[in-house]
Amino acid sequence: EQTESGWSEGTMLEVDGLTDNAGLGQTVAAAGNRLFVGAPNHERFGAVLVFEKGDDGAWSHTNTLKQPEPATEEDRQHNGFGRGLDLSGHHLLVGANRAGFAFNAHHAEIPAVKLEAPEQQAGNGFGVGAVIDGNVAAIGAPDARTRRMTAWSSSESVRFSSSPTPSA
Repeated sequence: EQTESGWSEGTMLEVDGLTDNAGLGQTVAAAGNRLFVGAPNHERFGAVLVFEKGDDGAWSHTNTLKQPEPATEEDRQHNGFGRGLDLSGHHLLVGANRAGFAFNAHHAEIPAVKLEAPEQQAGNGFGVGAVIDGNVAAIGAPDARTRRMTAWSSSESVRFSSSPTPSA
């Protein structure tokens, strides 16, 4: 935590019931008195744990976000929900294998919007990197050989292409 004299070590956040090797803290996002912490290996499917800092300065685990029910058994295999994570205003973007999910960070009861991986990026690390700023979201697929990434805006899906790598 930052104090008048600089940064000081804060409180160790603890969570009961996490599976071994859950990957807690592989990704994190913060806004004000809220922390969103990815645990992409929890129970094979992953989770995002929500912590809030109370008026007394103590942090508490207040919610656990899980991926909305995957459509197929194949999608349920190690889907890594929480492997990418970013926050902008009231939008929380969570990366998972083959998809991203946009949540309302202040109202978890509002259903998430699923952002599907384009066919050529599915299964190629899609969901590892996730960033959101205002009404634009982008999700990376670093193993894809297409030299493309996909970005969404609130009104349309936009694809970006990089130029081919020059041959030596």
